[in-house]
Amino acid sequence: MSAAADEPGGSAEPDSSVDGDPAPELTDVAADAERDAVRARVTAMLQAHGDAISGYCVAMVGEDGARALWPTIFGHLEQRFSADMPVSERRLTAYAVAHNRCVQRCRTAKTAGEVGMGPVGLLDPGEIRAIGGLAQLRPLGRDAFVLRMVLGLTWDELARVCGVERPRLMVRVNRAWRRMAHLSDPRAEGPAPMERPPGSPLSDSASQWMAIREAGAELLLLRDKVRSVLARHGQEPGWCAAMWQQLDAQREHQLRTAQARAAEREAEAQARAAAQAEAAAEPRGGSEGVTQPEHDGSVDGGLSSDEESEPRRRSLSWGWIAFGVALGVIGLAARWLATG
Repeated sequence: MSAAADEPGGSAEPDSSVDGDPAPELTDVAADAERDAVRARVTAMLQAHGDAISGYCVAMVGEDGARALWPTIFGHLEQRFSADMPVSERRLTAYAVAHNRCVQRCRTAKTAGEVGMGPVGLLDPGEIRAIGGLAQLRPLGRDAFVLRMVLGLTWDELARVCGVERPRLMVRVNRAWRRMAHLSDPRAEGPAPMERPPGSPLSDSASQWMAIREAGAELLLLRDKVRSVLARHGQEPGWCAAMWQQLDAQREHQLRTAQARAAEREAEAQARAAAQAEAAAEPRGGSEGVTQPEHDGSVDGGLSSDEESEPRRRSLSWGWIAFGVALGVIGLAARWLATG
């Protein structure tokens, strides 16, 4: 994914590069110091907002998926956090990186189970219904719902993180609310609505306003259930240091793998070149390993092709002469017998 895609306001297009590509070796003191300074900025930001970002990742791709994505997220943050980046931009940049990685993983997930919420043995019935409804939302509705309604991003911040205009995000969030309310309601029947159902004009009747207040209270309770579940996925102390070590180990493994593949390709290329050279050196005619002598008629006393064909031409000429004489004799004899 390009650098602009992970900036606030970028889009979640598929990444054509390999996440966590091995970084160039840093050997001088200045480069090591710069890397340590960048990692310190990333660590400070994640210590303040890491639990919320972790909850978002769990809501999008499940516990196992979030755990697998964190080294990749750390690698992208290390590339994005420049020294001149304002502190206010770091939080949104981290959300944008996490959002793009999660949406990409949701798009490439082979089964729905890969983006589930994991074990639900410790959840109460209301939390189970809320998380079950959340897990059934489409990725591009679930992301806006969690970021806006659960984590509390403003509409402007949400637009910058998702790279989508505010009106479209409002449609996504409202649609997610309707689907969440339907999917988490055990009394609901039929498929969850995708569009807003047709309604009637409001009146001043107390029953209608009471129904609106009750529906709003149910939605707020649904939001609080989701918040309570995601709050349990906070990180342990010292988790950033562990993630940096894991990232370095992954990069070292990728570097060794790339070097091994390069050596294999070089060996295959050399083997092909040797096979082509051997094939070019083999004779094109005669038996294998036997060469045919070449004669030019003047070196070793042998006969040239012209000299070899001359006796054959003479022999053929005398044969035709003898054949003609024999035919003449036979013709004379036949004439003599006819007259006699």
